[in-house]
Amino acid sequence: MINELLSYIRKFTKHEDVSSSYLCSHNDISALKPICHFRLGNGVCPKSFGINVARLAGLPKEVIEIAKTKSIEFELEMEKSLSSRIRSAVASGNAAVIENIWNSLQQQ
Repeated sequence: MINELLSYIRKFTKHEDVSSSYLCSHNDISALKPICHFRLGNGVCPKSFGINVARLAGLPKEVIEIAKTKSIEFELEMEKSLSSRIRSAVASGNAAVIENIWNSLQQQ
């Protein structure tokens, strides 16, 4: 799954008219209810609130638990991918790639 996602990212980042954006919202964690204060953020969404939405929608607890597990697995894969990209960029000495990674991390 991660390789397919990364291939789409690589494919579309080459188009100057395409950029990665996401909808940011302020979230009241204590009440487990999203508060609808939205803005457009640049880059890849750093966190998903799909689990909270599923809970609010009344999905069965078993489904939510499976989704939590899959979400954690996906986040770990993304972290490994980022670590690999950083090591590769540093090893190659490619300053542009290092700067690009740094900038994307600052947007999160």
